[in-house]
Order: sequence, then C-alpha cells, then structure tokens
Amino acid sequence: MLAYAAVRRSVQLVVLVVLVASGCDGEEPCVAGPGENGTFTLALDGRCLRDATLRQRTDGAWRGGADAPSLSYESASGGGVRVWLRGRAGAEGLELALDDLDQDAMFQQGYQSWSFSGTAWIPGSVPGDGDGVAAMTAARTGDPLDEVAGVSYHSVILRKGDTGPVLLAAALSAAHAVTGFAATRIDGHTRLSIVHGPTREALPADGGESISEALYLVAAPTPEEALAHLTTELQAAHAGNGFVPRRPPGGWFSWNAFFDDVSEADVRAQLPIIEQQLKPAGLTLVEIDDGWELAWGDWQENPRFSGGMAALAADITGRGLVAGVWLAPFLVDITSSAAASADPSLFVRGPDGTRLVHRPFGNPRDYHILDGTNPAAMRIVTDEVRRLAAAGFTFFKFDFLYAGAFVGTRSQPATGIEAMRRGLVLLREAAGTNAIINACGAPILPSLGLADSLRVGADTAFDNYDITFTFVGGAARSLAARTHLFPLVWPDADQTQVRTPLTIDEARVSAVTAALAGAPYALGDDLATSDPQRLALALDPMVLDLATMAAPATPSGLMVSPAEEVGRSPLLEGLITVSGFSTPPPTRFAATGASGTRYQIDFDWLGAHTVVITEQP
Repeated sequence: MLAYAAVRRSVQLVVLVVLVASGCDGEEPCVAGPGENGTFTLALDGRCLRDATLRQRTDGAWRGGADAPSLSYESASGGGVRVWLRGRAGAEGLELALDDLDQDAMFQQGYQSWSFSGTAWIPGSVPGDGDGVAAMTAARTGDPLDEVAGVSYHSVILRKGDTGPVLLAAALSAAHAVTGFAATRIDGHTRLSIVHGPTREALPADGGESISEALYLVAAPTPEEALAHLTTELQAAHAGNGFVPRRPPGGWFSWNAFFDDVSEADVRAQLPIIEQQLKPAGLTLVEIDDGWELAWGDWQENPRFSGGMAALAADITGRGLVAGVWLAPFLVDITSSAAASADPSLFVRGPDGTRLVHRPFGNPRDYHILDGTNPAAMRIVTDEVRRLAAAGFTFFKFDFLYAGAFVGTRSQPATGIEAMRRGLVLLREAAGTNAIINACGAPILPSLGLADSLRVGADTAFDNYDITFTFVGGAARSLAARTHLFPLVWPDADQTQVRTPLTIDEARVSAVTAALAGAPYALGDDLATSDPQRLALALDPMVLDLATMAAPATPSGLMVSPAEEVGRSPLLEGLITVSGFSTPPPTRFAATGASGTRYQIDFDWLGAHTVVITEQP
C-alpha cells in the first residue's frame, strides 16, 4: 500500500464529488463516487470494491440518495482501511453494502459466545426484517438457534472456495452497538451488507451525527493473515482503555459433572484430589457453578449448601486453591422473591411498559432482566457479589450476559449494548480489583475491556445427554475462530471431559483441545469417581505444558469444508451429517508450551478421532 500519512478523509456521498479524478485503481485507499447510479468505489490493498452504497435507517425505513450517510476513512499502517459511517441524529442503523463481490464462502462469527463460528457457503438469501435488510435476529434474542448461514457478527472473512486471497470486514469495537454482516450470492455475484446497529435501536448522536464505531477492511492472502491484521487493529483500537486482562486460573468446574444438581458435599469431595493432583500442576481453581443458589436473582445458598458459601470458600482458599462462583447477573426468576419484592422500574421494560420476560434456550423457566443503567437495580446482584467476594471468592463466572443487552426501556437512555456494559462495570467493581471475570453467554466484541476470559463456544457437556465427540470438535472450532481476540481477552474453550462414553483416544483429544486455550484449562469430570487412567490423560505433562503456556495455540486451515447449514447447537449438530460436524474444526494448531517447546498439533476429526503432538525444532 502506498504511504498515506494516516490522514482521515471524508466524503459526503450525497453530492457528486470524486476524490480521485481517474477513479479508484486499487493501489491506494480511496473512495470515488457516487456515479450516475448512486454507487461508489472503495479501493484497498490492490483491490477495487465497486458498486458500494450507503443507507441510513430512520423512522423505520432505510434511506439512500439524498438521505444517505456520509463516509470517512483512513489507511491502517499495517494494511487495509478503517471506515466510519456518519449518519444524521436519529439514525436507527447505518449500512454499507458492497455489491458484485466474487467470493462464495464466508468465515462467520456468531453474536455471542455460545454461537456457531466457522465456515459456511454464502446462501442465496438470509431471513429479512420486512425493511429490505437482513434481520440479524440473534443480535436481538441472543439465541444460538437464531444463527443462520450468511449472517455474521463482529467480523467476517470472504473467500472463493478454500483457496486464494480473502477479504476481511470487521468492527473494531462495540461500546454502543454491534455490527452485523449479511452475505448473499445470486447469479455468481455476492453482496455484503454491513449493518452497524442490527437491533434497530436509536444510535447515540454527538453534535447532530450518529457515527458508527470504526470498521476495518483488509485484503490478505489467507484467513489466518487477515485475522492477524485484525488482532493488531483491535489492540490499537482498545489501547486507550487501560484494561489488561488478568491470567485466569485453571482448575475444576462443577457444571459438566453435576449440572444444577451440585451440592456442597459434591464440591468438598473434589477438594482433596484438586489439592493433591491438580494444584501441583498449577490448576488451582475450584468453580461452583449454577445450582448453589436459591434462584436466579435470589443469590443466597440453597439447602444443598447448608454450610454456607463463606465456609466453603474458606476451606478452598485454606488449601491454597482459588474459590470461584457462577451467577447469571442480569436475570431474575419471575417466581423469585427478588422479582416479587423489587420495584418493577428496576427491570427492562417493553413498549407496553411491562417487564420483559425471557426464557433462555434449553431452560424451562422465565426471567426478568435487570436494568444495567440503574445501580439500584444492579444492587440485587452486586450486593451479593460483594458478599461472595468478602467471603474469599475471587473468580466470577458471569453467564447469560447477552440478556443485559436486550432492547427495551431503562431508567437511563442507552442502547442495549451500552446498558450491558454499564452493568458489567458495576459487577467488576463489586467483585473487587483482584477478581477474575469470566464472561459466558456474552456478546463477543462488547465484552472486550471488561472480561479477563471469555467462553468462546457452546458447552461441552449437557445434563441427561451422553458426551459425544461432536462436543469436543465444536470447542476446537470455536477456539480456532476466536483466538485472534487474545491478548485483549483469554479465550476459554470450556472444560475437558475424559469420562466415558468417549474412547481413550477421544478423551485425549478432549484434553488437548481444552489445553489449546492455555491458562483457562480446566477439568469437568467428577474427580472423586474418575478412572485414574483417564484422569492421567488430563494431567499428561505435555497437556499441562500447553495449559500453562503464555498464549493460546494458533490454528491453520480455517476456511475448509464450508457448511451448508451452521451448527446452531452441539446437541443438534450431530444430526446434520454422518461425521457429526456441520463443518469440521481446523486439523492443525501450533503452540509454544510453558517450557519453551514448540509443538505442532494435528487432529483427525473425521476418521480415527486422534491427535498427534509433534515437537518442533
């Protein structure tokens, strides 16, 4: 790319202004147009993206032409171009559409951390919203079942088949609203619609303008190189927030063994084994997951924890271990005492003024949503977080965070994303300055700068279902898709399970997969009843060398075997194909263990279900 001095240029696309008299030749970042048909051309890194258009949603309708937003841009020193969409105050969404692209496959990211991430063929259409733009429903519901092929959030990579150069488009932040990407392919051509504000909320306005957060576009030879560019840009965009994620502790989580039927006795049965076998390996976390509380919103011990969480935390920390606890901070069971006694104005309300009701995917109960903009509302949970922190809990797994971002009426004007982030700030303050925050069920980009670790995929075990190899592969695919978020947040691939019905080979793959995340490595079996041979797989010295490394492993071969349908849930994905995967994970990762040893890790996902780890020179 030619030197550009990183000077931002603005183009008001409602007038016939051509910045480059000869048009964009693709050698220098530029915008030219609009032409007679109202389109313009964007050039970057030797590629011309023609037939681009801008629209703004106002009063329920998308408008172009004289009502279109403007666009400003600057070159990025490492390649590519940063773009801002600049609409008038009152905008309910801003769209940049690129037509006449030649790619037919896309690497898409789901809205939140349980959502599908992987490669899919670009479809001929995606579900619409009746207003001419993709619905992008998952951004409103948080439901992984609302993820569809052709719709991505936060970033997208486009490619022709599984070879050749790629185009990456991404948002660099989501402090106010997320950005969605919808790709459709008709008659051999692809259209990419980039929508800042897919929830159709009123966007913040400053000085009479509603401005998107920075978008980034770059061309690269491979998906891996494109994501490396994105990592650099994300770090630069977030450098000013002063947040450096703490290294999370590895250890043991209760959910994947006991689910919500966990008891104090179950946890105490694990402690001698964790102290004797996991602690010497550096795995010190004991996380008590869902099931300890009276109800979501009533964050007091239930009868199965009659000894109290404070006494249990004291036993854990007295052994030199780290005490962790789970909460769903924005959700309050509608039958709970908190819901019955609290002022209704403390909850997010719908257009009719009544409290929103949410039933999460796979959950039989209904919940109200706390208003993250209202400290009085958040005290329903922050007072209890302070109590737990005072008792010695220093690791907090905050789950179902997407609910805090639902569209609705709150005490303070804010978008859903702004409200979720404000609530998470209050939760961090309540947990204390030394706390580790693990974000789960979380919108990906809005969690940056507020969470130390981020669950990057769906669960790897489900109550009343046998563990399958599909669950293991799903974790590997999600981890591969989201390692580029490091070092802004630690990716957490969920716990390893080594118990039957996994074969010995599959159990080893499970352990290695979880260890590829590095620091968050943890076990999820009932250690008190584990087969010693299988437990040894999870504590293998090579696995532990990976688990204690300074950074997550890096994948190669991200965009292979595109899916026709995305895997909306690990429970459903095994039904899609004989292999059990809508699209398989990458087969190769590279990592440098804590010992300094460099490893090449090769998986066989579709055949023998094995892994081979080779030391590199």
